[in-house]
Amino acid sequence: MKFSPSQSKLIHINKNPFNETYFYAARLIYFADTDNKRAYGSASNKAQNLSPEEELKRRQQELENQTPESMLAKIDNLPSSVQEKAKQLWKSGNIMQKTLVIQLTEHLITPDQFRKLLKCLSGNDENSDERKQLFITLAEQAIFGNIASDAFEKALIGMEANNQECERLVADLKNGKIKGEKFTKEIKKLKIKTRENELPSYTPEQVSRLLHAKMNIMMTRIEDIENKKVGNLKDPEKLRKFAEDYKNAGENIINAHDDLENLFAEMAGTDENQLEVLRGLLWDEKYMGTHALREPVRINEQDIDPEALRSALEKIGGKEFAEKFNNKFVQAVHALQEARREMASVEYNLKELFEPINNAISEKYDLKKEIESAERWLGIKLREGVKIKCLQIIYNPQTQRQEYVWGESEIMRIGFVDDKYIEEGGEYKPGRGTMLIIVTGAGEFTLATMRKWMDMARASQKIETIEEAEKAAGLSEYGIKLAPGMNLEYDRNIGLDDRGEIITKTEKVKIEKIENGKIILDRPVTVLYKEEMGNRPIADSESGGWKIFENDITQQEFEFGEFVKWFLRKGVRPSLTINEANAALRAWGRNFGGEPPQIAVGNTTFRETPRSAGTEAVSIEGIQKFPDGSDAVVVKKTGGDNQTLTPAQFLETARKRELTDADPKKYADRAVEHIEDNQEKEKERSKAENEQKERIASAMKKKKGEGETEVIQPHVSTIKRLWDNTTFLSLQDVTFIFKTIYEYHVRRWQRRMKNNTGSVGEHFPIVGTDFVRMKEAAEHEEVENYKKGFEHVGIREMRERMYHARNKDELRAAIETLVEKGQMRWDDVRLWEAINRFTDPDKQIPIPLNMDPAAKVKQDPVTGAWKTGQDLLEPAIDAMWGEGIFGSYYNKNHHTYISKMNEYKAKGDQLENDPKGIGGLRGEMRKLLTIHKNGGWVNPQQYEGLYRFSIEKGKMTVEDKVYYLIQGVATGLLSLDRVGAINGDLLNHMPWLDYFTNKGSWKFGQADMPPDKKLGDSGGRPYTVDDYKRIAAFLDQDGIASKEYINAPGPRTAKFLWEIILGSRDSRVRIQKALQQSDRLDHDDTHFILPLLDSKKITQLTKTVGLQRDRFSNPAYLNVYPGFNQYIKTLGILEPDPEAVVKALASFVTYDAILDERYLKKHGSDYIRITRSEFKEGAVVDPVKPVAYHRDVLQNLVLEIGRAYGQDFKMIFEKTGPLGVNPANDQRQNKIEAQIASFEDTLTKIIATDDNGVKMFEVIRNANLRGC
Repeated sequence: MKFSPSQSKLIHINKNPFNETYFYAARLIYFADTDNKRAYGSASNKAQNLSPEEELKRRQQELENQTPESMLAKIDNLPSSVQEKAKQLWKSGNIMQKTLVIQLTEHLITPDQFRKLLKCLSGNDENSDERKQLFITLAEQAIFGNIASDAFEKALIGMEANNQECERLVADLKNGKIKGEKFTKEIKKLKIKTRENELPSYTPEQVSRLLHAKMNIMMTRIEDIENKKVGNLKDPEKLRKFAEDYKNAGENIINAHDDLENLFAEMAGTDENQLEVLRGLLWDEKYMGTHALREPVRINEQDIDPEALRSALEKIGGKEFAEKFNNKFVQAVHALQEARREMASVEYNLKELFEPINNAISEKYDLKKEIESAERWLGIKLREGVKIKCLQIIYNPQTQRQEYVWGESEIMRIGFVDDKYIEEGGEYKPGRGTMLIIVTGAGEFTLATMRKWMDMARASQKIETIEEAEKAAGLSEYGIKLAPGMNLEYDRNIGLDDRGEIITKTEKVKIEKIENGKIILDRPVTVLYKEEMGNRPIADSESGGWKIFENDITQQEFEFGEFVKWFLRKGVRPSLTINEANAALRAWGRNFGGEPPQIAVGNTTFRETPRSAGTEAVSIEGIQKFPDGSDAVVVKKTGGDNQTLTPAQFLETARKRELTDADPKKYADRAVEHIEDNQEKEKERSKAENEQKERIASAMKKKKGEGETEVIQPHVSTIKRLWDNTTFLSLQDVTFIFKTIYEYHVRRWQRRMKNNTGSVGEHFPIVGTDFVRMKEAAEHEEVENYKKGFEHVGIREMRERMYHARNKDELRAAIETLVEKGQMRWDDVRLWEAINRFTDPDKQIPIPLNMDPAAKVKQDPVTGAWKTGQDLLEPAIDAMWGEGIFGSYYNKNHHTYISKMNEYKAKGDQLENDPKGIGGLRGEMRKLLTIHKNGGWVNPQQYEGLYRFSIEKGKMTVEDKVYYLIQGVATGLLSLDRVGAINGDLLNHMPWLDYFTNKGSWKFGQADMPPDKKLGDSGGRPYTVDDYKRIAAFLDQDGIASKEYINAPGPRTAKFLWEIILGSRDSRVRIQKALQQSDRLDHDDTHFILPLLDSKKITQLTKTVGLQRDRFSNPAYLNVYPGFNQYIKTLGILEPDPEAVVKALASFVTYDAILDERYLKKHGSDYIRITRSEFKEGAVVDPVKPVAYHRDVLQNLVLEIGRAYGQDFKMIFEKTGPLGVNPANDQRQNKIEAQIASFEDTLTKIIATDDNGVKMFEVIRNANLRGC
């Protein structure tokens, strides 16, 4: 059954009660507006490439599987502002109203659009039936996608404002006089005042006050978050009970493991191998099958069937062995399982109690880090009441002119806009939202706009004293003071290395003087780069006005606030010796609360605190000297290479990552000691609880830090300070839990015990670091065991193990194994499915229906930008194994892939002489592609390595290069991002590669050319995998027609090359621009490349002296003649582009004249010259016809075009005798060269004043050009 957009009759399918609603919804989704501005209710069906019948069948199946209850469940997930209305309409609304509810739940429209459309459908509360009908028409046309969403919005404003022209257009739309597309264009032309246009103007002071009032309603202030109390006064009683339960459960599980361990020792006797097997028996599917224990422990874990336990013992030691130990074994295992269930129950209770508290504390910690990051980015302290010095414009009533003055503003308010004000439609997660800053006299800013305003107004914090500057710059926490003679250093980006990583250079500068409220450096430093300013006017501190700076802004003298701004923004740090850095680290450690690292050879490893990434380890490998004699610290990070840092850089790393001692036992010992020191204080507090209310209040003041006694001293970590705002948790409670867990985890347990402890420990922020580390160590142990088993597993089998991983450890081991081999494909949708089984529910990756990795699957609730599954991989993986893990995997996989790929380039040298007799490199590429298409294994590193080698060494034709790139992506041998990498590295070799990576709005050519026209134009989007597949299928038609072209380029490849890649003017312009920078062109590509160049570039490339590239061979130059033939033929087929044809003809005329020594004759051998005998030879790209044939055809074409416009161009092909013999000959030569030089301008003027090239194109089409 097929539906067309014009159908209006309701169609009933089967007897499904949702069919009427479904039909409307299905129509809206399939017959969507394809304009860039999507219509309400429209959705793209391009990626799935489904026919109307297939799309409706899919939608029908979805709705048949849907019950009223499931639809109501979807409605419950909508924003509260539309929930009730949506429920009401779903239960009792008409067809159109129900359709809108479906669109709302599928996030095809926002709540605001939903309300507007509903109001329109009801006639917009109009009294006149005629006007009611106009509003209804407007809504229906928008819903059906006949008019664009922005046109509907504008028309609605016009209708409500009684705009007569708008009403006329809607009436014409209603009566069928105009179509939706015409209506959209016309309505956009109308000058309709929007509500935004009608806002009154305010003075800066009024704006600030209005914004302040607005923020009182909209914003959650930073201070509100920081001072928010967490916890419940009723919780201590629960906590004490859970702590007692935890202690008992811990003892029970310890005893159960000890009993089992003793039994295993008895069973194994002196056989150590059997003892190891028994220890892992209960978790090993090889012995236990489906009865194997799983982690984490479930509260409802069932006792293992005794027969399964007996069977496992028989597999290990035989029937007699099983008979002897079976009863004891069953009892011990069931006792362990009972203890496991008890522990799981207690852990669940503790998590439930601590989770909201921990979340609140995490929020405070995250806020602290976010503010610190924002302060460094802006260069000021972000606090309400901070004064800012900036250039302002004021009106002088005496001069009646605006004047520039250095004035003062103030940060009035800082906070976060609630999510509901950011995104009312679609899904979003609770959070702080967007940070907004209100500055008096300046307005409301996000961080980005605040920085731009600060740049423009040269704003900086108003700081009066050097002590304030030290505090604002963050030096006070290190005990460092600013003073004359102090050396400063900062890192400046100077470029990228061959791996694409940023290369930095450490710059040094010295404070020369501090006087009169200023800090003076020994040389100017850059404070604002030209790239940051763009073309925006910036305040000029010297002239006191605004101007556009042509170069970077530098400064040597700073007021205190200006210095702090530069210091924070550029990441400046004092240059320190190792002793000075260690002293600063100790001072920072006292303030931070952790055990600070110290720079010393053989020192311990340091790790991050639990609320930073938590997975990065930093170890000191040695101490050296820089060439200037200053100290150098050699460090190594997890999974990285050695790095050489200055002591100041190490200090900065320690502060940013909050590094502390990596030994959990030492950390735990220290924490227990701190708690023991406070036992006497806790006794006093416990006693106070039984006395009068006044004493209780006094004790609570002490507990909250308001009295003289601090609850826990010294600080264990920064997290502890955040816990000071809890409203409960006596020290006794914390001590009891901590000591119980501490005793529990210092015992030696197998992997499964560690996992259980680690998972509950993560929920205790004070001690969380220990348990995170402990869990990580256990995970690492299990992962390494899996990886050892994967050592001899092939890549394909490895991927299958990854897809079907039974737990997170096996999945991680599979990923790491593939990463280490450079074989991880992040665009693998089956990998996403595997990750979804184990990652947090809110981090799961939506799987596209057509498994297209480039499909947009999720919309960002803040920016509105759509994301692919690959965009969501990082948070999904980091949620399982810690922040930064995906980044390290990605970098390692990338670098290994590149390294292995480069190794295969050496194979290209071996294949160059065709030792296999299969056609050299081209034959090898064909063989690899054939193996892959037939289901065999082909290493992508080998395929890309050989492909790159062939390009770099010029060993394949341009058709080969196009064909094997497209087929590589289409068949999955190459991921889509490899095209961009190849383009970035080899653009100089193949400028046409830019076609595949640009977002230009090119045309795809004829209707039978790929991608098919019925799918719509590209609209500026980049190529997708589906596009490559459609192109590959088109090219493969040659192989069906002739075996010669099976998995090899044929006529259709040439057609795609000339008519598609060069079929768009935008595409040609991009290639021409790339060619201007190219100095490494392939000799075999000259026929495709040189005809695109203008006369000036042709002249440069035919030069033989002063070259910055390899000179082309003579056969390469001869190849260009068939290339011009083909290129001009192609231009005659495509949509007329007179300018392109004129440029091509002028380039040919120049090229031919230089090679035939008719142009630039006096320069002789400074330019390439071709002899008459060489013209008689065949070209490599067309060995059948001699080059002279192509040359004669093209010369005759130029003459025929001239005759068509009444011009005689014979002179430009005339050849004179030697120069310097006959003056008349020399004068004739000068005239010939003048005509050649002016040919392009002459022909351009002729056709512009005549017929704009109509006759020229007719001549080209009748010329019977052969091409190549």
